Amino acid sequence: MLGFPKAAHSKYEVIMDILSFKSLHEKWDGFDAIPLEVRSATNSIKLMDYIGEDVFCSITNYYPNPNGTITFEWENKENEIVSVEVGNDTFTYFVDVAATETKFYNNLPLDIEHTEVLSKYIQAI
Repeated sequence: MLGFPKAAHSKYEVIMDILSFKSLHEKWDGFDAIPLEVRSATNSIKLMDYIGEDVFCSITNYYPNPNGTITFEWENKENEIVSVEVGNDTFTYFVDVAATETKFYNNLPLDIEHTEVLSKYIQAI
């Protein structure tokens, strides 16, 4: 699987990696995968701006998906996780923490209101 699992990231490192996913070839996964779409890449950078560089760049993993989207994950030592998939028009995420049942948020518009909630979940793990 493509991805960049490491502890600390700079904003420019993450942006460079996001853009590199755009240069993947058709069927990069050996099946029918498409490269990261331009709007998904742009929305990923917009998400970084909305939730703040410090919070965003604490990601533990990120990788392209076969459908032209990108996933970002934040995970702590207790295996609590926030996983976000960013697409052309919306973003979807789930929060899996020990204190509560897994929460799913599907097809949300990429705006300040929804990303503030996401940011709070990321900061809590």
